[in-house]
Amino acid sequence: MDYRKALKEMIDYFYVDVVEEFKEVELRISQESRFSMLTKKKDYLGNAELMRKARKGTQVINTQDVDIPAWDEATKKLNLQFEKSILVFNKLCDGYVQLQLMLNDKAEGEKVPWHTYKGVYNDLMKVRADMNRQLHDLDVLYTELDESLAREEKPAEETEEVPSVLTYDDIK
Repeated sequence: MDYRKALKEMIDYFYVDVVEEFKEVELRISQESRFSMLTKKKDYLGNAELMRKARKGTQVINTQDVDIPAWDEATKKLNLQFEKSILVFNKLCDGYVQLQLMLNDKAEGEKVPWHTYKGVYNDLMKVRADMNRQLHDLDVLYTELDESLAREEKPAEETEEVPSVLTYDDIK
């Protein structure tokens, strides 16, 4: 398989399987944080476990398996950006786990100082913003690769034999 297609498949897996699972868990956490849910019991440990599971999805991705030629700077740049995105994604998942465990401790009656919670929350928001930037940069480079692969495949489609249509001149 072409090394670019292999890398594209890894990125597709990351977006479709890993990031989408993360978004579902993040949405669940967000919904549980609404004011109307203030008095309802929350499953902080379950949320932390779901975040760990989302993070584990990146463990099967090994960008080192893709043998990119030294001359292909664009694909090397995409690969590097993909690796950065995975690192920041893992850091984001870890931050959510830390926050959920802290909230669980508080729910169980342990004293969690406000400044400690605020620090963890602020760090999480910084990593979240970094994740957005990383994914944006990855999207740009991924789109370039996707378009390049599509252009390479297009000539094969255009060379297929198309049945001709008889015209009046052909019948004479």
